Amino acid sequence: MEKIRKLIPVTSGDKEKQVDRISMLADALIHHVMSFVHTMYAVQTSILSKRWIHIWKSLPVLNFGSYVNALNQSDRLTDFIDRVFILRDDSSIQWFRLRWLFVPINNGVRRSFSKWIDGSVALNVQEVTMQLHQHNNLTYEIPPRLLNYKSLKKLVLSMSLYTDIILTISMSLPQLKFMCLRGFLVSNVESAKRLFSSCPLLETLTIVNCDIQTDNQRNFNVEFLRLKEFSYSHLHSNHRWNHLRPKILKLSAPNLSSFTCESYLTQDYDLQNCSDQLSAVDKVNRLDLSSGFLEVLWRATNLLNCPLPWLCDLQFLGMETWFTRGSLRAVAYLLTISPNVKNLILKSNKQSNLAHIGDDWEVGLSAPGMLSDLKVVRIGNAERCDAELKILSFLFKNAKVLKEISVYPCSTIKSIGSLRKRYEEKLRILPRSSSGASMRWGETGNSCCI
Repeated sequence: MEKIRKLIPVTSGDKEKQVDRISMLADALIHHVMSFVHTMYAVQTSILSKRWIHIWKSLPVLNFGSYVNALNQSDRLTDFIDRVFILRDDSSIQWFRLRWLFVPINNGVRRSFSKWIDGSVALNVQEVTMQLHQHNNLTYEIPPRLLNYKSLKKLVLSMSLYTDIILTISMSLPQLKFMCLRGFLVSNVESAKRLFSSCPLLETLTIVNCDIQTDNQRNFNVEFLRLKEFSYSHLHSNHRWNHLRPKILKLSAPNLSSFTCESYLTQDYDLQNCSDQLSAVDKVNRLDLSSGFLEVLWRATNLLNCPLPWLCDLQFLGMETWFTRGSLRAVAYLLTISPNVKNLILKSNKQSNLAHIGDDWEVGLSAPGMLSDLKVVRIGNAERCDAELKILSFLFKNAKVLKEISVYPCSTIKSIGSLRKRYEEKLRILPRSSSGASMRWGETGNSCCI
């Protein structure tokens, strides 16, 4: 701690005195620095000098966490947090963060959680983050006062995978704008519906590896009038969890601007399900999709006869792709219904066999004026496989104002120089609609005209 209280010599005439410049900083600035560390370290600064004795007592950020797994250390941490709430002053808390990682959670600890939440609410907390991860399955009841705190702006709840969550009957979060749920298993359909309906001003919703359904048919169907960003992620490929994925993901959000879906989708998805997933995002300007989503999208064999809504506001499109025939056709189709897209990112995560793609893969997937605004294309994990060149050929033929193609080679490529040379040779002979496009190579930033 002595390093914090750094004395700097200052010369004034023939006299030299030492000034503690860190202690001269305003409390608000010291609080900002302390917000980045565990509150325990902030409290320890009280031994530095009289100036520091009470600074920690008005911290706007309380950051507690532990990775230990011994019960006696858990008791010590509990006692420490209790004393912080007892000794601090009545100034407001901006953010309360609790990380309880693989530390035993007994009934006494559960009561402490509720007590700390009550203390934070009493001090007008604006943001709450709770990370409760255990080795074994856990059933946990969210403190009722947390779900009925009318001034809460941000809520992040992260649990062990599929923790059985108990929600209070009454919930009201009228000022909540950001919510992130991770590892939730909510078996009560009515509770799940009440949770989402209690947040009328919600603007950002992130759901990661959760089993949350809003009806008895295992569907996830929610409506948010003010939602701007929605992210759904379910990346556990283990079949043990297959039955916990929603059959239909339906979102109604007229002001949505960002939609991210990452999931190992199952055969339960069909065209109607895919349409339900995309019908709410016709106003988004950024869209990120996983390779599994693209495969499922194209398995709707009558997609061209029953098209999805046009994404006229979309400007940024990011996709992981397996570079299979189905994925390439899905990519081309999404580009067809996104006439104003300006930036495209394609990231390969699986090698493709040219025999599975064919020369007719793009039949019926072009439209007048498509890709008229596309300027930047980025290819990630590039291996110079023929599938990559096929999609680039499609882009070259349709993108009239293409300016830059950035290629980021796969980490397993041994000869980067050889790969770059082959890429340049192939790209230079492709037919194109634009003139003056350049190729930017990886992180080096080196570019050349093609």
